[in-house]
Amino acid sequence: MKTGVMSANRPIITIRNLNHYYGEGALRRQVLFNIDLEIKRGEFVIMTGPSGSGKSTLLSLIGCLRTVQDGSLRVLGQELQRAKGAVRKHVRCQFGYIFQTSNLVEFLTAERNLHLALELHHGNNRKQIHHKTQAILEAVQLGEYGRQYPRQLSGGQRQRIAIACALVSAPQLLLADEPTAALDRKSGRAIVELMRDLAKKQGSAILMVTHDPRILDVADRIIRVEDGKLKRDYRQEIALALPGLHEQQLEELEVDSDIQTFQPGQYIVRQGEWAEHVYFLVDGTLEVLLDATKNNKAQARRLRVLRRGDYFGEIGLLSNEKRTASVRVTTDKTATVILLKRGAFLSLMQQSKSTETLITQRVQQRLLLTRIATALPQANIQSIINLLPQIRVLHYGPNSVVIQAGDIADFFYVVVSGTLEVIKHTEQEEEVVIRQLNPGDYFGEIALVKNLQRSATIRVTGKQVAKLITLDRTMFRKLLDESINLEPHMKDAFEKQIRDEVSRLSRHQFKGGVAKKV
Repeated sequence: MKTGVMSANRPIITIRNLNHYYGEGALRRQVLFNIDLEIKRGEFVIMTGPSGSGKSTLLSLIGCLRTVQDGSLRVLGQELQRAKGAVRKHVRCQFGYIFQTSNLVEFLTAERNLHLALELHHGNNRKQIHHKTQAILEAVQLGEYGRQYPRQLSGGQRQRIAIACALVSAPQLLLADEPTAALDRKSGRAIVELMRDLAKKQGSAILMVTHDPRILDVADRIIRVEDGKLKRDYRQEIALALPGLHEQQLEELEVDSDIQTFQPGQYIVRQGEWAEHVYFLVDGTLEVLLDATKNNKAQARRLRVLRRGDYFGEIGLLSNEKRTASVRVTTDKTATVILLKRGAFLSLMQQSKSTETLITQRVQQRLLLTRIATALPQANIQSIINLLPQIRVLHYGPNSVVIQAGDIADFFYVVVSGTLEVIKHTEQEEEVVIRQLNPGDYFGEIALVKNLQRSATIRVTGKQVAKLITLDRTMFRKLLDESINLEPHMKDAFEKQIRDEVSRLSRHQFKGGVAKKV
């Protein structure tokens, strides 16, 4: 019997213009329409869709349980269009299958169920069967349960044995139909992660049908069958980023026309641009860059890396301000993103309290990182990120005194909003404003580093409230020390930054004396 031969780089599944019909004559009804799909070796694809949409029909065609009527369907290199029953049976024997129920033989032990699965494949002698059985039992963490009967195992354990039976022969393709339906959240996720890890280790491709939203993030790609048509499930990609959304909210989103692909190294948004969209990353890797200009030379610091399931652009959109950072595609491959307009994004937040809370917390963390990284360009980014949960943001009303001359130095401050004034007193006790602090400025570091008392007063000006990021002495010293320890070449630059600030403040002259360091 001659079947296709798989090369190392050929897709496991290739479908082109596949159509399928039920019934004959006047009762003939089309259930699949122009299906195109490709699944590569090592890829984990989840297929979703409502009941009656056609996904079970498509799975049965791929699984060689139905005859291909119209179009091309190649599995493991074998064209199944017009393939005879014997050919389909031969191809089918090369798959692994996992179903909603474990489908174990109840009167055989777990070991014997595995032996049975291996005996279906030629070339396994008794010694090999024993070795492979023990190895796969250990892999599914049931090494001590080999002699237990299915009735003696829990639902999760039975499903682990079913996974072992499906993977013990190292198939190139694994088909799974609702494998977590009868399991609780913890067990279901553990099962899927185990299946993914073992399959990828063996180089198997996985196609899973599921309605379980709790495991979608485990897949490399989510596809959806609806009314017999197959497409990428972009709504579920948004659900990965915003897990608090309800199914009805997702169904009402119109996203298919707002998908864009960007080339390696291409900028998606630039710092300083006005915000119009929020972006959800579907494929590829992005880097968030904080742009800076020094001596008319553009510089950029990487704040973080974004991967599938991340979103960006919400800060400028929610505040109706310009972008606080740039986002660029990394140089290794293209990136695909979903663009969501302001109205749609705000509607999602209004309809889901948990989503609003999640986004608000994320915005706060990202703003803190951006503000501190901008104020302290020599600080190590990861050190800032590690400190974020401990950092406090305080609000001071108009004319409030933030620090008083003579106070013990205990905090470092970064101005988020509002304006403040640095005040010195002459020998005649007259107030002299020697400097104004604006958003992005910082103060309080000199006394902390030198362990001095405050030598000037800082007070909020105008009628606006001032918002300040605060780091206590321990946090600031930790940030300083880790920045020096993690990147020794920054030590001189960081200390020079402080010396320059001291020098600049010392140049302010006023009647009755010289301004001291703050």
